[in-house]
Amino acid sequence: MVKAKFITGFLKIRSVLSTLASIVVAIIVIPILYVYFNFFVYRSPYNRPVYTFMPPIRLEFHKCIRCSSYDGGVYGKGPLEHFRSKQATRCKHDWQKISKNDFIIGVKKEFNVDLTHHDSPIWQLDIDKPDGNNITDPARSE
Repeated sequence: MVKAKFITGFLKIRSVLSTLASIVVAIIVIPILYVYFNFFVYRSPYNRPVYTFMPPIRLEFHKCIRCSSYDGGVYGKGPLEHFRSKQATRCKHDWQKISKNDFIIGVKKEFNVDLTHHDSPIWQLDIDKPDGNNITDPARSE
């Protein structure tokens, strides 16, 4: 009888200790993984996006002056297009805002991609608008 109580007590202590060890390992490992992914994987100084965190919904177009990569569209909602040059993997991008027309024409020149074939009105050239960033919602234009 005493031996059975000793064994069950030992098993209870063992299960408590293993639970505590799991919690301690989790407390140590989770911050290490967090630091590793945020500062070494996601925070590489090369080939960063325009925004680290998505901004409120806005229509913007950008070009990297150093490597001629393009990034633009409706940030925070989509559609959003990313065009990276071959040098982009080793480039610390210097993103500059450009007009929508410059974006569409630049992508066509650099990457041979015609964005005007998309169904979305965002990718149509604005001939009558000088800044190229003003789009009208087709549902509200009537």
